[in-house]
Amino acid sequence: MRKSLKQIRLPLSCLGSVYHASSVAEVKLSLESLINIKYFPDEIVIVIDGTISKELNNYLKKFKKTNKSETKLITKNKNDGTGLAIKEGLVYCKNEIIIRFDSDDISLPFRLKETFEFMVKNPKVDIINTPIIEFIPSKD
Repeated sequence: MRKSLKQIRLPLSCLGSVYHASSVAEVKLSLESLINIKYFPDEIVIVIDGTISKELNNYLKKFKKTNKSETKLITKNKNDGTGLAIKEGLVYCKNEIIIRFDSDDISLPFRLKETFEFMVKNPKVDIINTPIIEFIPSKD
């Protein structure tokens, strides 16, 4: 029988946004990749940038209730774009270290831990970027 993985909550916030064209499947993959790993965030802040589908809204409400990270859903009545949505979401982040994610990102298992450790070891650094691996859905 496989032992369960001891999970460690990192004192950081993950900040992202969704909008009318956000896919439930992509958002689910993105959020699950943040929490179903050994090191997971203390907080996830998701800005709902305008009207979204009923299915996505239901998924986000369920995710908020069932995941182990404190989750804040911030709703904006009007879609103002990612930049303004993220700017508003920053106000709700409680941690000093904030990791920005897109609703179609799939984070690698070591992303949060390595980013957190780097920021703690380099207190004069205010912002970093990490590489991405892009993929294009198959038409098959």
